[in-house]
Amino acid sequence: MTGYRKSAHRSMRRVRGILRRSVVSALAFSLLAACSPAREDPVRHSYTASGGAELSYLASGDGPTVVLFHGLTSSAQSNYFGTPIADALRDAGFRVIATDLRGHGSSAVANTAENWPVDVLAQDAALLIASLEEPPVAVVGYSLGALVSLRLQATGGFDAPALALGGMGDMTAVIGDRRRHDGLDALLKSVAADERGELQDRVRLMLAASGSRADSVRGSLRHRMTVSKADLAAMDMPVLVLNGEDDFDNGDGSVLATMMPNAHFQTVPGDHLSAPQSRAYADTLADWLVYTTR
Repeated sequence: MTGYRKSAHRSMRRVRGILRRSVVSALAFSLLAACSPAREDPVRHSYTASGGAELSYLASGDGPTVVLFHGLTSSAQSNYFGTPIADALRDAGFRVIATDLRGHGSSAVANTAENWPVDVLAQDAALLIASLEEPPVAVVGYSLGALVSLRLQATGGFDAPALALGGMGDMTAVIGDRRRHDGLDALLKSVAADERGELQDRVRLMLAASGSRADSVRGSLRHRMTVSKADLAAMDMPVLVLNGEDDFDNGDGSVLATMMPNAHFQTVPGDHLSAPQSRAYADTLADWLVYTTR
């Protein structure tokens, strides 16, 4: 076995372990996303993003705007409106703007080099914010969305007054460990090729819940996103790093928080998949946003 194939095999084993620890969580996430009713249906909008792509976002609620970016294989609906998060923010008096990231949900694009230049997700995020009637009082990201939020700041796309990062730790954001990234890329490739297996079937459930296609989602893994310690040291806005207490999939969130001058680390029960489904996660995020932005 070549060095590359050995590395890919180790990456797949790591992803298999992560998903196996979350069997019930993955199924619950899919059911919540598909079945949870919203008290107010969000309105779908589109905007012109980087390279002329037409991307989609959901908007709902009244008050100061909060922009949210979801995780890999997810969508605005499955990560936020299909969990308690959107309701908690609306109840707290915020207008919720949750985008379908490029390649996900209603923002599907082909997985080609032209559609996926370096930092395109951060560029899309900046153009979304520029298209809004008023700038957001906070930017929120979960997992992949947290990386997008960090790159948005690091590239100067938008200077967020407050930043909330979920499901994120030092290993993925700063150290740049590629094992999880490469394992997920290999897994999505196998799903796109219609290969069958326990992992592939779970990913298909998650993709179905978000209305996403494996190859389109895989485009977001063409370039490894990371930030430097110097980037983080320059982010002096209030920051919340909010993770499940059993979530170390992307490294240690408490260590990530120490790298920013005004960051606070907090946990709620759960792991990488189950924590953002919980009312505890939603209420903690809403309370922090109220305290920080008003």
